[in-house]
Amino acid sequence: MGLLRGEKVKFLKKLINKHRINRNKIEISQSKLVDLLNEQLPEHKLLPLDGKYQIPHIDDLEKAIDETVIDEIDWVKNTFDCDDISMHFHSILALEYSYNGCGIVLSFASKHAFNILISHRGSRYNLQVHVFEPQSDKMWTPNIKKDKYIIKDQTILI
Repeated sequence: MGLLRGEKVKFLKKLINKHRINRNKIEISQSKLVDLLNEQLPEHKLLPLDGKYQIPHIDDLEKAIDETVIDEIDWVKNTFDCDDISMHFHSILALEYSYNGCGIVLSFASKHAFNILISHRGSRYNLQVHVFEPQSDKMWTPNIKKDKYIIKDQTILI
């Protein structure tokens, strides 16, 4: 008959807890997140989805990225393309690492979807926003301009 509902939840929690990046997380409020994104990104349309955000240390975030195989997923035109891959990456970080500081940028100007990630370097006063391409595992700061990654006036879900 399989596992009962409660047993399934316990099993999943144990599985998820094995991979969490809890060691150096800090929590920030939605208003702090909004201020941070307004400070470090070009003008954008923001849809914040949570009241509080769990932000990992950059080393832990990089470890989580390395552990995912998101860059190995096959891109399929009109079926499993950039928007699906960026949403899939967002879900992996939420489910496996309890990390909700991963945003999805829907850039209609560049006809592309990609992620933004937030990390810290030791304190809530040293927060950094990163642009992330899940199809290649490449991450950079938003001040580096790339044609395919237009954020100005685009929509971000986080």
